[in-house]
Amino acid sequence: QSIGVQVIHTPFFSVKRRPVSNGGNLIVVVSGKISKKATERNRIKRRLREIWKKFLPPPNYQFVVYAKQPIMSAKFTDIERVSNNAIKRLVV
Repeated sequence: QSIGVQVIHTPFFSVKRRPVSNGGNLIVVVSGKISKKATERNRIKRRLREIWKKFLPPPNYQFVVYAKQPIMSAKFTDIERVSNNAIKRLVV
């Protein structure tokens, strides 16, 4: 693990926060292992981006969200609840 990198694991995804030199951004990764269908992977990406866009990454930090298999059958409200808890843990 690199200096300044923070990782948080949840049932639906893992989040890695790392310092960057210019600006912050959000990257959502949904691998082919989660679903072979691109439409399903894209739906998960849209859901995660929708939740995380309310939280603007601090400048000079990059957030990478890696989806896990259980997210496929999760309700939006459950993903949102887990995301809010993860965001609180990352911001502290």
